[in-house]
Amino acid sequence: MKHSIGRQRVRHNQVRQNVSPTIPKAAVPAREIYAKLLEINDRHTEIAMEKQVNDPQSRHDGGIPGDFGGLPSPSHVGTAGSIASMVCSLLNPDSRFYEDAVLSESLERAMAYMVKKQHDDGTISLGTTNFHSPPDTAFVVNGFVEICRLLSGSESPHAARLQAPVMKFLERSVPALLEGGCHTPNHRWVMTAALAGLYRLFGDEALVGRADEWLSEGIDCTEDGEWTERSNGIYNTVSDIMFYYAAKRLNRPELLEYARRNLRMMVYFIHPDGTAVTEYSDRQDYGGKHTMAEYFTVSRLLAAEDREAAFTALSEIAWAGMNHPGPVNNHAMLGWLLNPRMRELEDTGSIVLPDTYTYAVNLTYPYRENLEKAARVGHRGQLRHTSVHPSFGAPVVRIRHRSTSMTLTAGTPSFLSITHAGVRLRGVRMASCFMPGVVVPETLDAERGTYRITGWQSKGYNGPIPKPYLPDLSEDRMSPWILLPHQHRPLTHVQSAGMEIRAAADSQRVKLRIRSLGTGDVPAQLQFLFDPDCAVDGDALFEAYEGRGFFLKSGRMRFGSAEGWIELEGGAYQHAEHEIRNASVPDGMIGVLVNLATPFDHEIAIRFSPQTELLND
Repeated sequence: MKHSIGRQRVRHNQVRQNVSPTIPKAAVPAREIYAKLLEINDRHTEIAMEKQVNDPQSRHDGGIPGDFGGLPSPSHVGTAGSIASMVCSLLNPDSRFYEDAVLSESLERAMAYMVKKQHDDGTISLGTTNFHSPPDTAFVVNGFVEICRLLSGSESPHAARLQAPVMKFLERSVPALLEGGCHTPNHRWVMTAALAGLYRLFGDEALVGRADEWLSEGIDCTEDGEWTERSNGIYNTVSDIMFYYAAKRLNRPELLEYARRNLRMMVYFIHPDGTAVTEYSDRQDYGGKHTMAEYFTVSRLLAAEDREAAFTALSEIAWAGMNHPGPVNNHAMLGWLLNPRMRELEDTGSIVLPDTYTYAVNLTYPYRENLEKAARVGHRGQLRHTSVHPSFGAPVVRIRHRSTSMTLTAGTPSFLSITHAGVRLRGVRMASCFMPGVVVPETLDAERGTYRITGWQSKGYNGPIPKPYLPDLSEDRMSPWILLPHQHRPLTHVQSAGMEIRAAADSQRVKLRIRSLGTGDVPAQLQFLFDPDCAVDGDALFEAYEGRGFFLKSGRMRFGSAEGWIELEGGAYQHAEHEIRNASVPDGMIGVLVNLATPFDHEIAIRFSPQTELLND
């Protein structure tokens, strides 16, 4: 079923999906895309050869250091990623390294390093963490399966010599993937795709059986296209490309639908500078700047599959932000050389993606209901070595007015983020001394052009453990606190406190009304978290703590850049706490702090500098 970019159905709660019309345009010529890929790949090959360890006495001989820590690793972003670039350069007649003998020798040494670093159980170690790691092995396997395709299709004698160590690595990885587990939600799909790739090579039905075990858990992608980890900068791309691989390798085209959903969502999750919206991520890309580069291969492949202009447009945005060919499992040049259909999209045309819209996801997803169900599942929010990601499926609203980009969300500490004219307000959040820390919003609803966001906290006191639950040691002379069954303590004097935020936004400003709910006399703090590379100016600013934040007691303040500014108006200073426990201003940000004490009903305005393109709205 084709998806219309220009039209999105109205949700049940009457959020209008106002989307600017898309403009058809000619696709970027394939030769232009290829020229950049070629230059990037050759440069990465050259860097890899320069960095490669050349010391037969070293345990790292043949390895290629990555960007972290200076040590080589066999990971998908380490030596294995460099191998993908080097193989593409060696076998591509257009490369300046085509059939280069020195490069061929470097590749053989790099593959020898990979085989040497593969443990007896078939796994590799990531290096920075994740030792003897089945999922990190699977990342490499996914890329090496594609490299095998490229090598087997080449008549170069260099290809024949490289095929053997690549196949050796893959064959040795089979037990690890048949038996191994994972950490994170996306790891399941990395494992699934790798199992499918090994099945295509070796034909062992047990590999399909293990892939089906992972798939039988169900797919963690909402109808609107959001994955569990809400990671638009990193892990979306992992899940998307893995479902493409799994669909093709298992001959199950229905699996492509999950990648399609996410790509259609991502049309509306791009900032004006071409970076992904990461301000509500549940992973390490939270608040960081990430280009769309690693969406290139999957969006290009699905553009070829579906002839959908929006996917072509996404691939062009990804290509424009690219400065690296990518990891071995999602390598742009490897994908380009293996899939001629990626080069044949000029006849389908492209579009200018919408830059003025209000777009909501997950407003009908049962986020709150699932949190209540989770309390009955029995894991109590604990999962070894990872997180259960309770924010999955929380509502998100994206608002774009050309160069102004806003995100409203529940389920994460920050309920609002804005980029405008080179200024980044990375987050707005409420902290409270009630349960010291940030109040995480739980609901986001639309009401006649405004958004209502609420969050609640409850806190009580633990009574004595009933005698039937007391262990025998309680009658000893010494009873260790750690050994008591605290889960059986009854709560007394339970209190509740919360916040209600109403936000109204247009192209010129956001108006916030923040009201406390429940318990009184609680110190609270509204925190505006800015990137530090902007000029600060204000008529009522008082430094809260050196270099990290300011109190806005009254009046106005501005954060400015050469392009424009964001202005706040509506300060308060109802108590003198400069830092609420568990809610300090994060490193790398500047906080503007508004101190409130319950009960309060406070209004604050966020204004944007005028720009011609905005004034014409």
